[in-house]
Formats: sequence, structure tokens, C-alpha cells
Amino acid sequence: MSNEDRAENRQLKEQLKYLRNNPRADQPDFTIAERKNAIVKMKSRVSPGPDNIPPSFLKKFGPKTLEKLLSIFNMTFRSADVQQFWKDAIIVPLLTWFSLTSCVINVMEIVVSERLYDMAERSGWFSELQAGFRKRRGVEDQILRITKKISDGFQKKEKSALVLLYFSKANDMVW
Repeated sequence: MSNEDRAENRQLKEQLKYLRNNPRADQPDFTIAERKNAIVKMKSRVSPGPDNIPPSFLKKFGPKTLEKLLSIFNMTFRSADVQQFWKDAIIVPLLTWFSLTSCVINVMEIVVSERLYDMAERSGWFSELQAGFRKRRGVEDQILRITKKISDGFQKKEKSALVLLYFSKANDMVW
């Protein structure tokens, strides 16, 4: 590991330490646009959770109800206190286990997830080499990077080695 890598790791650890001690430091309230985006991302035909509220019902809320929902999200986020009924789930044993939780808390999870992702991107928490789980980046980027390195090596008549690791189930969504 190079000195630059060590310095970057130290900086990231300091940022994480700060965030752990100040979980909502400098975080503005969630916006109407963030909440709207989260509701749009929800699948309408998903079964309701223990609260019996289906996503299609949420998508039909009026502006006043959606505004109240947003204020509940912001209050919950500021207090870091998620109500127990939002943590409850219906466990469905099929070939694989899955659980149905409240679609209301799913909207909040999407809002928080998007906010954290944007923070990570803007703050440089991801390595520039990381392509997985990032918007507008993917396996193709890594393949192009390797292909370019190999091509450059041939041009310069350099000896090189390539080590490929396969993690079972790591890329189930990759063709």
C-alpha cells in the first residue's frame, strides 16, 4: 500500500469517526423532491406490510398528506428513533426467505439511502477505481480498464500478469 493510499485511508477513517459521533451533522431536512423520487421508485404491485398500506395507496396521497409524511420522516431522522411498528415485518417462507415491511418506512429508507449515496459520491468516499454499486459505472468500465492496460502493455512490450478472482454470487445480476 502506497503512502497516498495510507493517507487516504486515514482521512476516510477520520471522516467516518466524525460521522459516527455526529450522525446528522450538517444535514438539511429531506426535501419534497427526495420524497417524491422515493415514492416514484417504489413498485406499485408489491404486497403491503404489517400496517396493511400498499405502495399504490401511498402513490395516491394528496399534497397535504405527503407533506405530513415528509415532516414525520424529518422528525424521525433528527431524533434517530424509528418507531417499532415500522421495524415489524411479515416473514414469508418460500424457497427463499423474505420479509414484508411497511411501505411507508421503505420510502424513508430510499430517501436516506439516496442521501447517503450522494454524500458518499460528493465527499469522495468511493475509490475512483470502484465501479460496482455506483450510478453510471459498471462491469463494462472495469473490462475497458483492463483491456486498456493490456493494450498499453503490449504497445510498451512490458511483461504483465493478470489475476482474476471469482466470488460466488457476487455478480448474480451480471450476464
